[in-house]
Amino acid sequence: MENNIKPEEKFNLLADLDGIKCELDHSGDPEGSRPAVNYMMLQLVSGEMVALPICKYCEYELSRGEDFEWYLLVCIKCSATKWLYKANCKNDYPEQVHFIKSCPECDFRYMHLETDKIQ
Repeated sequence: MENNIKPEEKFNLLADLDGIKCELDHSGDPEGSRPAVNYMMLQLVSGEMVALPICKYCEYELSRGEDFEWYLLVCIKCSATKWLYKANCKNDYPEQVHFIKSCPECDFRYMHLETDKIQ
């Protein structure tokens, strides 16, 4: 993935984290309870870069390299995220971050749109 962000833009991004909360899913935690310390950069299919604020726990897990314990799923329809514990998964995938076509919430939302068209 090509990083097309200039050094001064990186500094500005980090300076703007004051009061920003982690945008990755933390099931069971009150929403917005973890302050962001960095950004996770994602490159969309269009080539555009998206910066998601992440907390120190997410940053640590994403920086572990091949020794990671959690998979991160990212829905390409709504950008929702979900952490999955690697030891509980049936398959062992080499990549930590996986983009999925649709999350359960999108499936439910779009299923209703499709059934409305049928009737």
